[in-house]
Order: sequence, then C-alpha cells, then structure tokens
Amino acid sequence: MMEQTAAIFARLTEATFDAFLGRYGFGRIRSQADQAGFGVTYRNGQRYVHIGGTLHPHDYPYYYYLKLGEGAETFPESDWNAVALWRIIRHVSPAEYQRHARLYDIPAAITEAEIAAKLHTNRDLCAFYAADFLNGDLD
Repeated sequence: MMEQTAAIFARLTEATFDAFLGRYGFGRIRSQADQAGFGVTYRNGQRYVHIGGTLHPHDYPYYYYLKLGEGAETFPESDWNAVALWRIIRHVSPAEYQRHARLYDIPAAITEAEIAAKLHTNRDLCAFYAADFLNGDLD
C-alpha cells in the first residue's frame, strides 16, 4: 500500500511541478518511489527544488516536504544548504502557516484526489512564497 502511495505522489508531483518549475528554468533530474517514500528533484544551475516524502514506519506519522536549496541536493549537504517551504511561510505569514498546518501530512488512507489537491496547494504556495528563489534571487 505505501509503495503505491509513494508512486502516486511521485507521478503527481511530476505532473504538478514539471511545467511549473520549467517556467523558471528548472528541469527534473531525478524521480524515485519505493516502499519507504518518494523524491523528485529539479535543478537550475546551483539551485534545486526537492519534493519528497517518507512512508517508512520509523518516521510515522508520514509526511512530505518541499525544500529549496543551493549546491548539492544530496545528503549530507542538503541538510544545511536548503530550507523547507513551510519554514518560509511560517516566517512570512504565521496565519497562512496555521491555515496550511496539515498540508504536509500523509494520512494512511489518503486518496489520489487528496494527494493531487495537496500538491496543487503546495505549488501555489511555492509560486507565492518562493518567487524570489525561483527567479534566481538568493538574498
């Protein structure tokens, strides 16, 4: 069941973010899904966007994330050269952060339609709160 959920997340992430991030010059460089989770990575020069999630039983409750980074997108560098979108939202608008507090949760019985809705909301939040990053402004 979790491997199927991971595959759906990866497929819908590609469908939701490929063209969107492509408008900013980002191209997909990696996509994977297995029983432990999923990850889709986009790159534009030194900048990257990574959308991933964990479905590993040790990480319960399950969640996904969108992070923005500069440099290597692989561990351990990605632990210090990236910031999660939710952190930016929380800093800029605590009210908006609270409104979307459950956005990154992956409930056990999540449907494909719910996954799609979460990813569309996340794309819209990314367009607004990460606009400077997407346009190359790293300040």
